[in-house]
Amino acid sequence: MAQVEVRGVGPFQQIFGQRRISVEVPPNSPLNVLIDELDRRFGGRVGGLLHSTEGTWNDGVRLFLNGRDIRFLQRRAPPFA
Repeated sequence: MAQVEVRGVGPFQQIFGQRRISVEVPPNSPLNVLIDELDRRFGGRVGGLLHSTEGTWNDGVRLFLNGRDIRFLQRRAPPFA
């Protein structure tokens, strides 16, 4: 399993109960696997903040992968190394 550090601010920090948490996902998993795991751990509250009602990324939320805003990764579901 790959250990992923998730940092949250605002509502995410409230959901997590702290600013940083660690989550294990299978190596080379797409981003949605991490989001699914966070939803499982936190009662489905994470995915609802990340996606708009139309199912697209919520533009009010910024996600970073290895310090890069995923908007500049063309919103692919990048794997975790």
